[in-house]
Amino acid sequence: MRDLGTQYEFLADVTAEIVLNNTPSMTYTYYQSKIKPNANISEKKVVYVCSVCGYVYEGDELPKDYICPLCLHDASYFVKKEISE
Repeated sequence: MRDLGTQYEFLADVTAEIVLNNTPSMTYTYYQSKIKPNANISEKKVVYVCSVCGYVYEGDELPKDYICPLCLHDASYFVKKEISE
């Protein structure tokens, strides 16, 4: 196992296989569209959304030196949006 910072890499030699069920494996695309939690935003709010990973920053103003906690991109990748529920 190797720590890559935001993920772990596992290397192994496969010596045997067994089918546990016929359910397809979860892909990253499926996770992003169906499982990843959406921000709970009520009323009308101004938010900043990372255009790379979709992280939502809630606050009056996005700091110029802000770094996305998920993908580590800077504030220039954030898009200001007004959300109403």
